[in-house]
Amino acid sequence: MIRILTTLILISFISCNEDKVSTEIKNEIKTIDTIQKTKSKLSEPVDIVDLKSLEWLTTTSGVVPHSELKNLCVQNDSLGFYGFYFLIDKTVVRPIETLKIHTSQHNKKWNFDSKKEQFVEINLTSNKITIWDSIKVGLSEEKLKQFIGERFHYKKGTMIYSDLDSYEGIFIIANDTIIELTIKNKCGI
Repeated sequence: MIRILTTLILISFISCNEDKVSTEIKNEIKTIDTIQKTKSKLSEPVDIVDLKSLEWLTTTSGVVPHSELKNLCVQNDSLGFYGFYFLIDKTVVRPIETLKIHTSQHNKKWNFDSKKEQFVEINLTSNKITIWDSIKVGLSEEKLKQFIGERFHYKKGTMIYSDLDSYEGIFIIANDTIIELTIKNKCGI
């Protein structure tokens, strides 16, 4: 009888501790999920419609060649295609930036006024365009690292790579200053 009572008490104690541990683990998981959900997710780096409406800007455009598609995150959308814009500063009449987009429109209907474009990638070499209202060519490495914050990043030579939520950034640095940057959609998200 004492053995049975001891066994029942031991089983009850173990069961209570397992429930307590299980509850603590569940609470810990909820806390981690809440922290991850409350971290601000970055919006698109640029508003494509607003960008194309800048007074100093003109563009030429084309379809991204199939040979370059392997470097882009291919959409599951069977319709549409990848296009690009050379962004040209009218005051100096030279391409200064490149913007790649995906659109679900047919390429024969795609034009400059299209509003159905999704951001894919931007490469900047001048300070005329700002990303996320704070990142641009000419920004100091210190200010860039403040923006990156706790997100994964590393520096190799003159390049800083950063995980920026659903984007990735590649920043070329010279004399503690961004001289070129590329922001693109991260694959696998």
